[in-house]
Amino acid sequence: MAIENCPFCGKEADYDATLCLEGIKDHVGCSNTDCPAYQFPGVHIDDWNKRLLKQRYSLRDIQKYILDVGIKLGFSSLTCIQRCLLLGEETGELFKSVRKHEGIPVDTKTSSIEDELSDVLLQTCAIANFYNIDLANAFRSKQEKDKKRQWKSTRN
Repeated sequence: MAIENCPFCGKEADYDATLCLEGIKDHVGCSNTDCPAYQFPGVHIDDWNKRLLKQRYSLRDIQKYILDVGIKLGFSSLTCIQRCLLLGEETGELFKSVRKHEGIPVDTKTSSIEDELSDVLLQTCAIANFYNIDLANAFRSKQEKDKKRQWKSTRN
């Protein structure tokens, strides 16, 4: 066992590790109970990412996945302002995809609405991660507040 920063969760942890061909540490187990490597000892980070993408996961799991991939790919150094600007960029691309879908001419190549919604979700989760906000809990809390609001109808 060695005490180093875990490549999954980024925290200092006791774990056994060996270098794989890509130079990424192959996890054998992490001592942090909130780390995927604790829950799935021996799982390589790339296998964890594949496992996550193949199954149905909660919003909390998606946030964790985005955090893990961000660390692995070096995106964890982006500031919140940079993430907010990326969110704005992705939102613009989503609007362009909707325009194309609705038959409104667009001047550049666009991705699918599904792809752009995914990018918006990714940036939203990354911003939430920056502030340690659990989006699922935040959503539930906001819905409880909204139940007490008086809504004006937008219908004519």
